[in-house]
This record gives sequence, structure tokens and C-alpha cells, in this order.
Amino acid sequence: MFRTPTPTKIISIDNEARKIKTFYLLNKKVAENASPGNFVLAWVPFPADNNIKRSTNLEPLDQIPISIASIDPNKGIFGITVKDIGPTTSEMHKYQKGAYLGIIGPLGNSFSFAGNTCILVGGGIGVAPLHYLANVLASKGKKLFGFIGFRTKSEMLFARRIGELCDKFVITTDNGSYGIQGLITDPFENFLRKHKNQFLKNRSDVFVYCCGPELMMKEVLSICEGYGFHAEFSLERYIHCGIGICGFCSVNGYRVCKDGPIFSVEQLKNIRDFGVFRRKDSGKRESVV
Repeated sequence: MFRTPTPTKIISIDNEARKIKTFYLLNKKVAENASPGNFVLAWVPFPADNNIKRSTNLEPLDQIPISIASIDPNKGIFGITVKDIGPTTSEMHKYQKGAYLGIIGPLGNSFSFAGNTCILVGGGIGVAPLHYLANVLASKGKKLFGFIGFRTKSEMLFARRIGELCDKFVITTDNGSYGIQGLITDPFENFLRKHKNQFLKNRSDVFVYCCGPELMMKEVLSICEGYGFHAEFSLERYIHCGIGICGFCSVNGYRVCKDGPIFSVEQLKNIRDFGVFRRKDSGKRESVV
């Protein structure tokens, strides 16, 4: 939709968890046109120590796709939640309020709002786009149930804000430092098993939304197929151009940046590489594990 990087001012920054920050950015075009599931390409124009005086020159250090975690269309502000996991995100974490990033977007497709009973299943940084989705679903009067998992308590994010919107809310951590110890897919499946013939009996009225580590999503896909529930998943791949030209994000005939990042059960079960292979920025295939 918007292909030229727009210099976008950082209005504020929240420290969400260990090595995770949310950057709130002033960009009316994104805030007014985004939908849950959309992403932006965020450009880091220069190393942080040069950013203030050279922010309008958009020779990029790098660009990365980041899901939109929140919007305030009335103020023209949107939020992206960023984990420090590499050179570009590390540099972005050094940026301060008042600095500028280059933003292209919103890009990609979005989650649907089908069904009145909505189940959110997320893991790690994948909880961020579900935070945006949860707020929109709640504003539409949907009944929400949330299941989110993290490796440890120190990496938890948006738990309180999502939990306040849900009728039932479960948190797991791999090491047991908060909530239930174990994988989030276990309490999620237990919930479906317990209520499949009760208030989840009308399958057409129930929708599952999932984002997180790919192996977790693959298990959720299998569970949803087994119980016959509709679901949508946010798929992550290396995205370079964001408009479906370069092919870096192609997976079994789909371009994640253009045809996704949101895919249905019907689409994902036919994507052979899902949960198996992905491509690095060099184009080389590597195992998802």
C-alpha cells in the first residue's frame, strides 16, 4: 500500500520484558489503515548514536518485518513490539523517544473476525499481534479465551492486558517460573476436550487465532484439525521486499508478505514446509527446529 519508507517519530517506548520493548510511533497512515495481523517493514536508518541529526536520510542499516501490536487511530499512533535478537533489533533498542525509524506499511493480510467465541493461542513474541487482535475482538463484543506461553516469567508480555479481556486465561512457562509449567498446547487441548460438547459445540461459531514459534503453531494446527475447529495462524518467514516480488518469503507457492502472513487451517495443512523448513536471508533452506 505504501512503498516508500516514511520517516516516523518514536513517541514513547515501553520496556515490556527482558530484551523486549514496544515502540509507539506517530504515523497516521498506518494507524488509520492497519488491521490485526498486518505488519510493517521497519528501517533502521543509522546507528542510534547518529540517529537524531541524520534521521531524515533513509539509507538503511537494515529493514525488518514487525507485526503491529496496537493502534490508536484517533492519535495516529501505532505500536510495534521488538525483541533484541540480532544486529538490527539491537540497534533499534538503543533508539530513544524523539528519534525516527523508516516505516513501510501496513502490509500483508489480516485476521478475520469470524465467530463469536474466539480462542487466542500465543507463544513468546508472537503474543504481540494477538494483543492487538484481542482488543479489536473485545470491542466487537466477542467472547474471548486466552492461552499464552513463554520460556520464562522474565519474557512475559501483554499478559495482564490480554487477561483482562478474557473469560478464561491461562499462562504457561517452560521452567515453571510463572503459571503452569509446560507447553501452552496442553491446557489449550484440555480446554477443547472438556468443552467440545458444551459451549464449544457449535463449531461454526468458534474460531482459534494463533501466533508464536512454528513448532507450537504446527501442534495447534494438528489439534484444531482433530477437533474440527476453524483457525488462523500468523506465519513468519524472512521478508525482504514486502510486496511479493523478491520471493525470499515464498513457501510452497505462497508469498508470506503478500498472501499472508495470516493463513487458515486449509492453507497451512497443504504447506509442506510448515514446521519443517524456512529460508535464511541468503536464500538457503534451514530446518525450523
